[in-house]
Amino acid sequence: EFRRVLFRSTIEPRKNHLLLLQLWRQLVHELGEAAPRLVIIGRRGWECEQVLDLLDRCTVLKELVVERPYCRDEELSTWLRHARALTHRAARHHQRQDNDRDRDQHKP
Repeated sequence: EFRRVLFRSTIEPRKNHLLLLQLWRQLVHELGEAAPRLVIIGRRGWECEQVLDLLDRCTVLKELVVERPYCRDEELSTWLRHARALTHRAARHHQRQDNDRDRDQHKP
């Protein structure tokens, strides 16, 4: 059984890695060894110290989070085939920015 969730993205604050890792830590707390592995494929970006701190120091996450800064297409294909699910950065922040911009454009 493949119990992996894949997130492919450069590690940056705007992509909500911090929220994802906090949720994963809670998932591990609730499910224990039954929790799926989280595979993060992407380089470390700028201004993401909190995320890096969790990745580097959180013993709960070390067991179930795999960080791969880079992988070739063949390796990525294998990760994708063996993933139970794919996750994606939250779009809520960008939707809010779009709504604010639309509202501001219609002001007299």
